[in-house]
Amino acid sequence: MLQLGEKIRLLRQKKGWTQEKLVAGLAKKSTLSQIESGKASPSIELLWQIAERLEVSVGELLKGVHWERKPSDLLKLATVLFEKQEYVSALQYFQLYQSEVKEVEEDPDLLRKLAICLTETGDYGQSLFVSEKLQAFAINKGEPFWRFQALIQIGHVYFKQSNKKLALHYWLKAKDRMDSVDSLQTEQKWSLYNRIGVAYFYLGDHENAVRYYMQALTWLENSVYFNQQSITLMNLAISLKHLGDYDRAEEMYQKVSEVQGEIEPLIHAIILFHYAIFLSVVGRFEEALNLFREVRARFIELDEKRRVEMVDSEMADVYRRQGNFEQANKICSQLIETLQPDHQEYGYVLRTIGLIHMDQGLHDQAIPYFTTAIQQFEQQGRIGYVKVVTEYLAECLQKTNHRDDN
Repeated sequence: MLQLGEKIRLLRQKKGWTQEKLVAGLAKKSTLSQIESGKASPSIELLWQIAERLEVSVGELLKGVHWERKPSDLLKLATVLFEKQEYVSALQYFQLYQSEVKEVEEDPDLLRKLAICLTETGDYGQSLFVSEKLQAFAINKGEPFWRFQALIQIGHVYFKQSNKKLALHYWLKAKDRMDSVDSLQTEQKWSLYNRIGVAYFYLGDHENAVRYYMQALTWLENSVYFNQQSITLMNLAISLKHLGDYDRAEEMYQKVSEVQGEIEPLIHAIILFHYAIFLSVVGRFEEALNLFREVRARFIELDEKRRVEMVDSEMADVYRRQGNFEQANKICSQLIETLQPDHQEYGYVLRTIGLIHMDQGLHDQAIPYFTTAIQQFEQQGRIGYVKVVTEYLAECLQKTNHRDDN
């Protein structure tokens, strides 16, 4: 098996770099020389920096090599990977650490991180098992903070599984325990209330969604959490739009632009995307299309293919609202060919195709699209969309039956 130092040397030589160039500003040349010759092991920090210089992930650098390290190094590496949201690699090293450390006491923070990694890598069953293990630990030890964390994580698993009702149930239980937890940070309080608002939104209860988003904003007053403020204001605007309160929705989008602080490029693009949807809903079609084009370019630049497809889906709906059924149909047909049935936008595209037929009085042709869209939304736990599309379907069925009776 290749030694870690040997792999670093091979990757360095492949780039045509000297030892000095690879570790310039990071370490001495002699340190790298010892690492490459197998006489020393890099610290976790240096290992990470070397990987970044070589333009490979740490997981890729360590793949298929022998690495002289202590169990504590595994834990440090897993923690760094977790903080970088590289959950697949983090999970691998957390589990390797667990396998090497015998008779270790239960570590609630490790259990929480394990559960999150399992959730983000799609192993929901095992994530629930670990989360419930964390909850049992918290109950046995009388630790309200970890009980709170366990409830949030269990709710998150159910949310990812599209069971929004159970997610809401556990998050509301966590909220009820907030007063018993002394060490909660502002961001943790905001996160819980924002999660509850999102769950209510998916369930179609926009009044409660607004209530919790408003409360979430109070936790961020005079704070430096600019991304979180912007996200919550956007979520609030979306729910207000669904309630038909367009003036307040516009006001919330205006407040996003007034947030004092730098917002991450992806978050900023997402906010503009939802504002473009709002412009479409209130009939400002050309403004909406122009903004969608701008946002689409941003998503392409950020390598967000899934979000590019979301923009295309929304643009098709704008063309439909304008009465440009040919262009709307063209975009929808392209999306149906490329999207997988489990894609978040698949049901929305079907809904749009159904509305194109419905707007042209072709109610019988709209019915199968609405029916399939409802099934998709049910699988995703998007109850609010189920209700809306069910109303469209009922109208089409009524029109079709009435025509048949005549």
